[in-house]
Amino acid sequence: MNQLFNLQRWFLVLGEHESRNRKRYLLSLMAIAGLIVGFYTFYILAGRRPIPTILQSLTYFFGLYFSGCLFGSMLFDDLNNGPKGISALLIPASHFEKLMCQLLFGIFIFFIFYNLIFYLVDIPMVSLSNLWGARWHVSSSEANLPFTPTKIINVFSSRAEMMPFPFVENLNSYLFQAFFVAQSAYILGSVYFRKFSFIKTTISLFALFFFLFLYFEIFLNGIMPAKSWYYSFTSWMIDRNNTREYILLPGWAEELFYYLMGYPFAFIFLAAAYYRLKEKEI
Repeated sequence: MNQLFNLQRWFLVLGEHESRNRKRYLLSLMAIAGLIVGFYTFYILAGRRPIPTILQSLTYFFGLYFSGCLFGSMLFDDLNNGPKGISALLIPASHFEKLMCQLLFGIFIFFIFYNLIFYLVDIPMVSLSNLWGARWHVSSSEANLPFTPTKIINVFSSRAEMMPFPFVENLNSYLFQAFFVAQSAYILGSVYFRKFSFIKTTISLFALFFFLFLYFEIFLNGIMPAKSWYYSFTSWMIDRNNTREYILLPGWAEELFYYLMGYPFAFIFLAAAYYRLKEKEI
């Protein structure tokens, strides 16, 4: 029998994990739905206007990042509790199978159900806000102007008006990419840190971003020619006779750079989580 991964054994691990955590997962999804409903209800009652697509986008991605990273940081909480940790380590399965089980529930199933929950809340709440806004519009001072209802946001669309920052092209693809990297970092933190993994991982990521900021702003800008500096990761700006000129990498090079800065880091974090899990002691 394969000691690294056996499909039949993995299905047994999935069944055991689902039966043990079913209630927690259901309560978590209900909490996410309740928070979105509460926020939308407050906006409708306070603004008396349809929920704009930008607000829907902000709500979706903020909820995705916060709940996804919080969820990822709790995947290996059992390892930080003596009796539960011993029980988790004694499950007759390989470390790779245990990690794949957690990743299936923590990344893929979570992502599917988060989108399902969001649209189950977003569609009726946006429709309600359109009805409320139309009713208020008739009796307002703007009754002579046409009323425009809000559309349901498509978070997978690359259309600029659907994103919180319309001036960034294909922003949603970058946000999804950054989310999976961030969630992978929090999963690694849940294995690496014994207590307060969410807080410690957040501090570690902020420290990493701070050092990257220092690297680009102080070191790289320090070696640039006079009156020139970094505009972005893949572009430079030069001031010539009070006229700004930009030096840009080709489009394919820019896309390749952002791709290499994204998903590969997620696999690196998950690989580190696997090896850390193999060395885990209670």
